[in-house]
Amino acid sequence: MKKSIIIILAVVVILVIWAVSVYNGLVTMDENVSGQWANVETQYQRRADLIPNLVNTVKGYATHEKETLEGVVAARSQATQIKVDAADLTPEKLAQYQKAQGAVTSALGK
Repeated sequence: MKKSIIIILAVVVILVIWAVSVYNGLVTMDENVSGQWANVETQYQRRADLIPNLVNTVKGYATHEKETLEGVVAARSQATQIKVDAADLTPEKLAQYQKAQGAVTSALGK
């Protein structure tokens, strides 16, 4: 009878040790998952924090593009208003025409 009780106790102790080991493993895995999910949330938050900077950058560039477009349109408008006629070609008109074309080139260079 004593041998069977010792065997049963040994089996119970082994089962308890195994159960505790499995439980500790599950807790460790749960903590690893929680830590990895925290890393994901941190990256999402960092990305969300960068969105206002991106919006401001785009707004600044859009303003620059608007100014450039307006400059090109104004320079092109001035350049198309100057008519050069071969019959009435003077150095002043040629200089004025070249100046207007230079303004267009300058505006496009931006």
